[in-house]
Amino acid sequence: MTPIAPHITAYLQQRLPRERNASPNTVESYAYVFQLLLEYASQLLRVAPSALTLEQLDASLILNFLTWLEQIRRVLEIPVKKTESRLVKHLTGEELQALLDAPDRTERDGIRDRTMLYLCFSGGRRVAGLVAVQWQDLTLRPQPTVLIHGKGRRQRCQP
Repeated sequence: MTPIAPHITAYLQQRLPRERNASPNTVESYAYVFQLLLEYASQLLRVAPSALTLEQLDASLILNFLTWLEQIRRVLEIPVKKTESRLVKHLTGEELQALLDAPDRTERDGIRDRTMLYLCFSGGRRVAGLVAVQWQDLTLRPQPTVLIHGKGRRQRCQP
């Protein structure tokens, strides 16, 4: 009997992040699905999750697990009670200029804040992307640009 825990551990710690270059969020998602699978198999087979073996996870168990997941997905698709959501309006040109002019441009922090506001507004950037900017993301020559790392390993170069 082959214990399954070391194989899953190696897959999550070695194969996905190092060999497949998977993001931490992807690894976390896989780990959660394995947790669900092992809990399902544990309840079905009446064995502790740590004692499960590779041979116990046969095709029929996996298919039953997938069917069980499908039923859960249907439950989660039930719409919640609708609430009124307000439309977020855009800023006028004057409002945008007032926000950009608010930081004190004679102070170092004011210059930084104005630059961050400008990058947000001009490129539709997320705050998380801006606060993650490192010195190596800045290029001053031939044209000043900043490399913004976005969601899902996206990168955008902005003047």
